Amino acid sequence: MSQHNALLLTALKTPLTPGKRTTPAPKSGEVLIKIEAAGLNPHDSKGVEWGLFATDYLPAAVLASDLAGTVVQLGPDVTKYQVGDHILGQSGFVTPGALPDQAGLQEYAILEAAHTAPIPQSLGFDAATTLPVPFVAAYVALFHPKQLGLAPPIPSHGSRPDYSGETILIVGGGSQCGRAAIQLARLVGVGTIITVAGANPASTARLRALGATHVVDRHASDAEIEAGVRAVVGDELVYALDVVSEASGGDPTAPSAGLALACLSRRRRGKLATLLPGGLDEEVARTKEAGVQKTFASGMSHLHPELMKPFWEHLPEWVEQGVIKPGDFEVVEGLDPERVNELLDGYRDGKVFPKPSIRPWGKTAS
Repeated sequence: MSQHNALLLTALKTPLTPGKRTTPAPKSGEVLIKIEAAGLNPHDSKGVEWGLFATDYLPAAVLASDLAGTVVQLGPDVTKYQVGDHILGQSGFVTPGALPDQAGLQEYAILEAAHTAPIPQSLGFDAATTLPVPFVAAYVALFHPKQLGLAPPIPSHGSRPDYSGETILIVGGGSQCGRAAIQLARLVGVGTIITVAGANPASTARLRALGATHVVDRHASDAEIEAGVRAVVGDELVYALDVVSEASGGDPTAPSAGLALACLSRRRRGKLATLLPGGLDEEVARTKEAGVQKTFASGMSHLHPELMKPFWEHLPEWVEQGVIKPGDFEVVEGLDPERVNELLDGYRDGKVFPKPSIRPWGKTAS
């Protein structure tokens, strides 16, 4: 059986090292791609540090879940693509046994065709890797009926509610997921989109171009941020999404997203979704006379096939129409262990940088 190059995590809290993997053959519903670019995300550093999506596959775990590449082999029943097509997709985190065959830090990988989309002609492989995880996570948080529950932007769903009079607060709007959420909120017509983010002129201009109507400086105190939000919306905020706040001390049951919770209406029942696990601040929640719903949105396409199938179908046209824009990226040529480990350490340490796009074959992506 043929083999290919990969970067392997052999033990927790250790650097990735070069290695070889057997190239898998696609099964029913799958395609094999030559990976042209793979995007790193902050959760990949958690794979190194405490085994997120990695423990079960040690000592040969592979990271990276945003993939873009060229189809080289089709599963027996796949009709969505032809060999040679350029596609993007998300790894099957929760599909039993799928990782590491579906991970990105290697030369070839399997993708489940239902959780992929053709890459629009206007988009290169590197830019394509900025789309899957951020937009899937934001899409689930905004549109899953058990999350914020907004109506998805899908024509087949019939007439949608008029959200022009509604407001959403997005905490962490400058992040990849935050920018995705802003664009999706604009796509469904939310009238007022407030985001907490860096408020320098360049950042503010960019976020407004993506759809934010108000940018509140994240460097202000929580009390000042809440006052800024309430100056815009009063006590009418029903929808809030926090894409960045973690529970204190790494305890997933500890309260999190307290700022977004505080900004929600006291007299209208509010909904708060987060992209990182955390408990409810009961003291703040008691100030909400109408109650509040707080949920953790797991941004995995494979967990929500009915919701996400239309997303993958419409993503290319949204990109071509310019209503969905890719994020920033930083290219890493080849499976460079030194540079990739440096970037993973940067995520661990909370550093901010463009999304890394790893080109396993070197200078082939664009």
